[in-house]
Amino acid sequence: MKFLPLYDLQQEINRLFIAGSKFAKNDPRLQKQASVFNKLGEKTPVFKKIAEGIESLLNAETNDSSVGLLEISTLLYAVLYTQGETAETGLQETELTPVLSLDQVYTNKSYLALKPLIEALTMQKGERLSDIKTAFKNGQFNDFRIYPLLDAALSDRYAELADYLETTVIPAIGKPITPCIINGFSYEGNTGDVRRFRILCKFDYPGIPEMVDRILAGKSIALQVEAVKTLGRNPENEDLLLKFAGDKNKAIRLVAYEALAELKSESAESVLVNLFISGKRKSDVMELGRVLRVNLLDKFVPALLEKAKADYQKCIEPDKYEDLKALSGAFESLKASMNALFNNVNKDVMEFYKDMFTSKKYRDLTKTAESKISYFYLPEMIANSAAINLEKTEEGFEYLEFLAKNSSFDDFMCSYFKVSVRNKVDRKKVFNNFSKHIDTLINRQVFAEIFPDEDKKLSPDDLDDHWIKLLDNKLRKKKNLSLEDAEIYLSLTGEKSRKLQDFLSYIISSYGG
Repeated sequence: MKFLPLYDLQQEINRLFIAGSKFAKNDPRLQKQASVFNKLGEKTPVFKKIAEGIESLLNAETNDSSVGLLEISTLLYAVLYTQGETAETGLQETELTPVLSLDQVYTNKSYLALKPLIEALTMQKGERLSDIKTAFKNGQFNDFRIYPLLDAALSDRYAELADYLETTVIPAIGKPITPCIINGFSYEGNTGDVRRFRILCKFDYPGIPEMVDRILAGKSIALQVEAVKTLGRNPENEDLLLKFAGDKNKAIRLVAYEALAELKSESAESVLVNLFISGKRKSDVMELGRVLRVNLLDKFVPALLEKAKADYQKCIEPDKYEDLKALSGAFESLKASMNALFNNVNKDVMEFYKDMFTSKKYRDLTKTAESKISYFYLPEMIANSAAINLEKTEEGFEYLEFLAKNSSFDDFMCSYFKVSVRNKVDRKKVFNNFSKHIDTLINRQVFAEIFPDEDKKLSPDDLDDHWIKLLDNKLRKKKNLSLEDAEIYLSLTGEKSRKLQDFLSYIISSYGG
């Protein structure tokens, strides 16, 4: 037989869960329930305990009301459970563990206030990401009722929305959402599961090792890729990672390379370098080069430089001129070798740049390749990476100057210009040296790249005043002015200058304004 006061109280508790716990303080309907249970508590201790919980909730401040609401509801439902009957017999009883700690629970917003956010997380409508960003800015995710919806939205078909939740919203909430993420995770390995696994790794969930074992024994490649990434945290996994480095699936091999590099062990690094130099995995050469570029130690530079030199010699072999496929492959290998040295510039590397990019044979071969293979930009890409590499060191400035004057690749001139401005070389000298290259500097938007740090902007003090007149003349003749063009002109003239006003008037009139 049901005890009616308990079910009346249940209705009031459910109402507050929907409306928000902040409405519990001095709530008249809840006060009525307090009177009922205070009287019942005179004879029955459990009802007295319920009455105390109601009183505590009635007097709780807004910040504490959510905890009080969960406490009284937990007690109430425990008592209500004794009113019912189990549907099955003979079941093993296990201890119940709360999915959330009481101090992590917040419900102080009304359902009406949360409704737009709930719809943004659950309904397939436009502009949802904008609504979610606004809600995040307003702190609306700090409510445990939203957590299951966030977990479900990790599988949203709009990847940009799910990515935002994974990278921004859920990390801001932190570990309190972990139970919902675990509950939503499946070893089937859909996109949402991959995101859930990454989140659990970010939260240092203690069950990750067991999850990794089960994932690696399963069939989901997407989850296995993420699982292999975690193995680089423990040196004991080196043998297992070496096994995955030979996996038939390329995606798994690539993350195994990265994890091996993360181990920072001499044996693992030697394996990666030898694998790269041997070329046993031709399809992985570019990715291996990138891994080495990020993690390479100085002691491996000589061996990698020898590989780059060998690849260069293959490029300039006479028989490559007619075999376009072989020529293209040779340049691909050279590019990968050069990229592996990207973050490691020493004198031997710079001397190699000097010999290679001023070689008549290499220059002629580059022209031949570009004339025979449509959209063949590998030589330019190789020169670009070398030029950027030289920008990084003081010693590189001398080599940039030499290559700018003696090489046919504009990348070295552009980098030499940028470093000259950064190093505050005499402004008049810079103008005299580079003004003849104004078309290339504009077309390649070099002015906008002088200072890679976003906080440092080009200013009138950085360049000689003669650049303004030259830029004004060139930009007025340019058919398609870009935003970058206008920003550069603004940087050099100042936003209140008469010259800028005239230039903006010209832009407006040229567009029919």
